[in-house]
Amino acid sequence: MKKNFHSAINNQGNRKSFLRQFSIASSLAIVVIVVVLTFQTSLRGYMISMLSPIWKIEQGFKMGTARVFSSFSTSNLQKENEDLKSKLTSSEVKDSLQQALVVENRELKQVLGRLATTTASSTKLASILPKPNQFSNDTLLVDLGSEDGILNESLVVAYGNVPIGTITEVYSHQSLVTLFSAFNKKTKVLIGDKHLEAEAQGVGAGGFVLKLPKATEIKNGDVVTATNFITYVFGNISSIESVENNPFIEAHFSLFANPQELHFVQIIKN
Repeated sequence: MKKNFHSAINNQGNRKSFLRQFSIASSLAIVVIVVVLTFQTSLRGYMISMLSPIWKIEQGFKMGTARVFSSFSTSNLQKENEDLKSKLTSSEVKDSLQQALVVENRELKQVLGRLATTTASSTKLASILPKPNQFSNDTLLVDLGSEDGILNESLVVAYGNVPIGTITEVYSHQSLVTLFSAFNKKTKVLIGDKHLEAEAQGVGAGGFVLKLPKATEIKNGDVVTATNFITYVFGNISSIESVENNPFIEAHFSLFANPQELHFVQIIKN
């Protein structure tokens, strides 16, 4: 009985000792865990605070580099765009110049082909020049003058057989042409197959009016030619106006050659 009592007491003491040790060990373990967690948090915060400036510098470098490359890329694109525009403009100018040369070549061939029917020694080819403002719209300035043998009253034709005017002023290297269609200028002409003689009055801009008796037999489409050479053709009758109780009719025609669109003319010496 005594033995069992002492044994129970020893067991109880051992249990208390174990519980005390377990409690101390648990407390130590909790302390260690808390310390470790606290240290990790502090260390993370410390590392973040230390590396934050470096990250900012890195970010700034990346952004700066992006801006530089972006600026460089934009600059390159602008330069390429300007180069392309320049090439396109140059190409357009070349195309326009080529077209102008083709037109001029065609006109020269047409003019020279028709000049073959005229005596070469009596005909000179002249270019039309820009006019100073003081000259009338019913005149042309050409690049031949007295030094080239040009004389006053010489006939000026277009396309070889369309009479457009006469030389009225001669300078050393230029001459002034007054158009037959100048306002109120009168020119003798022949009308139609019967070669009816009439006087055409200029109305400007290459146009003419004929005032004829009502009994005159003319019709739209009749050819109007020069009195000296019937091969020189002014144009065709385009309209005829008749007013009741007026003994005259008015017939209108225009030059076959528009003076404002010409680049070359031929001067026929007297």
